[in-house]
Amino acid sequence: MKNIKASQQIRLDIIRSYIDGVISAVEGANSLEISERHFRRVVKAFKEKGLESLYHGNIGNIPKNKIDDFTRRRIIKLYKTKYLGFNLTHFREKLYELEGFKYVPSYTTLRTILASERIYAPQPKKRRKIHSRRSRYEREGVMIQIDGSHHQWIQGNTPFCLTCAIDDASGRIVGAKFTPTETTFASMDVIEQVLCNYGKFQMLYSDRAGIYTRYKREGFNNLQSALHRLGIICVQASSAQAKGRIERLFRTLQSRLVNEMRLNEVKTIEEANKFLKGFIKEFNKKFIYMPLNPKAAWEKLPQDYDIDSIMFMGHTRVVSNGEAISFNSDRYVIKHPTLTTLYGQMIEVRVYRNGRIRFFYQNEEIEATVLKEKKAV
Repeated sequence: MKNIKASQQIRLDIIRSYIDGVISAVEGANSLEISERHFRRVVKAFKEKGLESLYHGNIGNIPKNKIDDFTRRRIIKLYKTKYLGFNLTHFREKLYELEGFKYVPSYTTLRTILASERIYAPQPKKRRKIHSRRSRYEREGVMIQIDGSHHQWIQGNTPFCLTCAIDDASGRIVGAKFTPTETTFASMDVIEQVLCNYGKFQMLYSDRAGIYTRYKREGFNNLQSALHRLGIICVQASSAQAKGRIERLFRTLQSRLVNEMRLNEVKTIEEANKFLKGFIKEFNKKFIYMPLNPKAAWEKLPQDYDIDSIMFMGHTRVVSNGEAISFNSDRYVIKHPTLTTLYGQMIEVRVYRNGRIRFFYQNEEIEATVLKEKKAV
């Protein structure tokens, strides 16, 4: 005979009291906190089955969705050998996409299986200061958030930088590039991806790093100047929380992207940039939001628009004796087509992403030749 729990004993006493005529059906139903109609069904089942009616019919049966030992061992082996370090949501996706599981266990079941083997321990949630979230823009192409993240993107390699841009309305990754460090040219390359693949947007939202602001030091306002020439407004966040969407994106990428590149044996920055294109396409399919307004605000640039002509680093130099200026450890002799001398005048030196250097006086290009001096013997 099965053991009877205290709650079942109470139910049995109430049923017997009703059968013996001690209490009414209404009183019995109220005591068990069920309806009178259901109480009569309970009494009928007891008269037909006796004590068996007090137990659930599935007691002792094996659930149809129970994970068998073979599947359990396979899950543990896959996580230990191939997917170690993946978060559980990412791991579940791989079990379905790559490992051919017809039935993928739930998140909770996976956590229980891996935790029992002590190979997975969920990170404890920290109590954070609550910041109210800014509402998303309703249309794509209004605001683009951009930032760089230094991280060990390739396991066993030294940390390097991923510069990434996302659309504020949808969270779509619209541009990304790996570089050894976070530079102005890297940000320009990412913005060029946005302009070529989607079109011109209205605002660029960034932090206050020298790359994006004019207040740091000479040579670090070039990106802002380039965007101004395109008619794009630059806005800087006052705190990390203000640009929380792209910060959360980097936390996701530092988990998913690192493991995906390890799985695909990516070893160098060049290979990482090639892999990034396909990864972004699949990532956007899974994680973008549907904007409130489906009509995007992108403005297509003319096909003959020369982006390279506005994406440059500008530096200023004063012409000294001999009509010469110094730049990058070289001496250049300046020659104007009409003026006899430029002594004391300000010259702009523009360095482009392909390495080309051009010289301008009052926005007019002028000729400059490298002065090669012989070393004194």
